[in-house]
Amino acid sequence: MNLIAIRRRIWRPIYAKTQPIIKSFRRWRISKFSQSETEAEQSERFRVLGLDWRESRKGVENLLGKDLDIFSHRSEHYELLFGISKRDKPKKILEIGTATGEFSVFLATIFPDAKVHTIDLSRLDNRFWNATSDLVTTNDWAVSKTDLEERDARLSSFSNIEFRELNSLALTFQESEKYDLIWVDGDHTYPVVSVDIANALRLLEVGGTLVADDIYEVAQRRRESGNQESYETLVQFQKAGFIHFNLVLKRLFPEPYYNRRSQKFIAVATRKNN
Repeated sequence: MNLIAIRRRIWRPIYAKTQPIIKSFRRWRISKFSQSETEAEQSERFRVLGLDWRESRKGVENLLGKDLDIFSHRSEHYELLFGISKRDKPKKILEIGTATGEFSVFLATIFPDAKVHTIDLSRLDNRFWNATSDLVTTNDWAVSKTDLEERDARLSSFSNIEFRELNSLALTFQESEKYDLIWVDGDHTYPVVSVDIANALRLLEVGGTLVADDIYEVAQRRRESGNQESYETLVQFQKAGFIHFNLVLKRLFPEPYYNRRSQKFIAVATRKNN
């Protein structure tokens, strides 16, 4: 019997015995979660940005309905960008990470006078649809031809959306385009995520807004959703005096692995005049 088999034989009964205890602890931890306190915290985080969270929530629900699925990809980035749409009127928007195109359409809807440029990897790239984990080396999450056709049809239905299959690293060599608002939700792993943030800030107009998804303040043990490199990158730009940034909560309800240590945020940065 090899070493791996021995480890499995030892570990499996331990795992089976400890799982009920772990699950009970998770249920207890989630039971301490206060929805009203979390909403109050988010409202204050929005207020610091000059935004009204409750107005934003109402606006998003009027457009998309209530979000009742805790496993959906619809997080507080919808409320955040809706709130920004009431405060700012950008003319040019860049989205790094098109995915299904649903959020591209949302941006085009709430910013009808803006041109939305959205980019994503080629469908032939093995990181396409797999860019949230540094553990993925092959295209484990296959995307069907129908998925892509639906995405393309979704995007083409809006005249103010321009989609390009483009590796975001190519933005390093882009000089002419400047944007008033940039949404970064592409590769979540280092070093690409840090390069994306640096390029976004370089392409951002002075006074423009950068919004970056899935920010951790604390290093994570699990590597399925990137790590805190995004946060550390923003901190260094802020220390250097190039930006000022704040964080809002990504979700307002507890997930299966919820705890304050693993809390995800969305970063909102403003480029300073340097």
